[in-house]
Amino acid sequence: MKKLLLTTVFRPFGVDDQYGNSSTLAEFHHTNLTSAQGIFSIRGANPNLGLHFIAENVQTPAKVLENPSLSEFIRELKKGYDYVGINFAPPPLTRLKRCAS
Repeated sequence: MKKLLLTTVFRPFGVDDQYGNSSTLAEFHHTNLTSAQGIFSIRGANPNLGLHFIAENVQTPAKVLENPSLSEFIRELKKGYDYVGINFAPPPLTRLKRCAS
């Protein structure tokens, strides 16, 4: 039977590394309600409901990963999926390219 992996791009967001830098709308990815207030910055965690909705409404067995590390993403890929869907927003485009390669 075919298998489906649905995922977001890998973390961490808003750091200077080969996949992006700290100026790429990190606050958007951390679901901040405020900006640049250190420990006083309110953060939330919103599940990616779109991926879960798709997973629950397809006939193919599906696994959902939300904000995995790169190593978690690669480890999951090695389990052998026939299809991979990656949800992303434009700022982490370099992370999407890495996931797709």
